[in-house]
Amino acid sequence: RSMGIYVVAIDYAVAGWPGAAAGWLALALPALFAVPLLALMRRHAQSPRARDAIEAVLLCSAALVLSTARTLIPTAVVDLPTALVAAGALALVFGTRISTVWVIAGGAVATLLF
Repeated sequence: RSMGIYVVAIDYAVAGWPGAAAGWLALALPALFAVPLLALMRRHAQSPRARDAIEAVLLCSAALVLSTARTLIPTAVVDLPTALVAAGALALVFGTRISTVWVIAGGAVATLLF
């Protein structure tokens, strides 16, 4: 299972703020390096081989997110109001073009109202 979300908390527990910073860097730097790398490889990104590689990375990322969600959902959805907020957020994300940031903000507000 992918539990990358807990890396910073565990590193903080083990080594304090320096450990938390190291854990955050370990999670953030690969993504921060990917954007400039893709910009450098822009002319090659149109080839079928590169498109297939990018699609494979996206599918693997989606699989990691789903496996983490499968682990977190049973502890996050504990009653009917949270289940309704989660179902509504899922419907908005997949059924509309509303930005995910607004869905998260709306879910936070809805959770506070319940």
